[in-house]
Amino acid sequence: MKLFFAAILGALALIFNPLAVSQSWAICQVDLQICQTQKQVLTGQVAALNALVNQKNAAINTLTNHIAQANATINGLNAQLAQKNNQIATLTNHIAQANNVINGLNAQIAQKNNQIAQLTLQLNQAQAANAQLQQDIKNLQAANNQLAAQVAALTLQIAQQAAQLGAANAANNQLNAQNAQLNAQISQLTSQMSAVTAENTQLKGEKDQLNAQITQLTAQLEAEKRISAFAVIDIREISKPDVFKTALADVVSAAMTAGGHVMTQDDAIIALDGTPPRQFIMVGFDTVDKVKGWNDSQAVKAFHAIRGQTTRSRAFIVDR
Repeated sequence: MKLFFAAILGALALIFNPLAVSQSWAICQVDLQICQTQKQVLTGQVAALNALVNQKNAAINTLTNHIAQANATINGLNAQLAQKNNQIATLTNHIAQANNVINGLNAQIAQKNNQIAQLTLQLNQAQAANAQLQQDIKNLQAANNQLAAQVAALTLQIAQQAAQLGAANAANNQLNAQNAQLNAQISQLTSQMSAVTAENTQLKGEKDQLNAQITQLTAQLEAEKRISAFAVIDIREISKPDVFKTALADVVSAAMTAGGHVMTQDDAIIALDGTPPRQFIMVGFDTVDKVKGWNDSQAVKAFHAIRGQTTRSRAFIVDR
């Protein structure tokens, strides 16, 4: 900084005063020597500081190596510690398993102790029952002796009664023979009676059937006597037999509900002259009005609609 100001002053002096220039130059030479001396001093100090820094760096490198070695030692110790912890965890698991086994064995021991206690109680009860049985056996032996005496007396009575039984058996055998003959006769009569009963039952059933048929025929005859009008349906051709057959069954049911009597609905027609109809249906009623009423019912109207679609036919009333 001094050298800088000296240069400036020297330049100003050179411009304004030559003598001052000479003096300034001399001063600048002195200042330059001082600066060089200071530079040498500073250079020595810098060299000393560099040497000191190199020593410090060497010390730091040594410490770094020691720290690295210490870290390696610590890592080794940590690995050993982790291994020991794993061993401790394994041993802990083994201890827990062993404790579980011990607990299970303790539970089994407690169960066995309970069983032993129950068996001991049962044994005590059995011993008490055995003592009672021994007393009962003595009592039974005494009673057996009394029964033996009674058996001896009864044996004598049985021998006497056996003789009497032999005589009774002989008489009984004769009675059994007579009873067998009577049973054979009874069985024969029973068989004859069963046959007669079955025949009688069959004849009664046939009689009931005949009576029912007579009653039905009588009712039909009475109903036919009252018939004075007929609804006639003359079927010449049928294009859909199944549909027409279903509709015909419905209209016949409606006729019977309305008090009509189906005189015929056959399709087995034998011609005597000309072409016979395919099917001929005739339903009798008491009056023409009833025929018309039946014809106006919804069921018959539905039938006529189906008849018109499935056949070529005609329908009319005959009044006698």
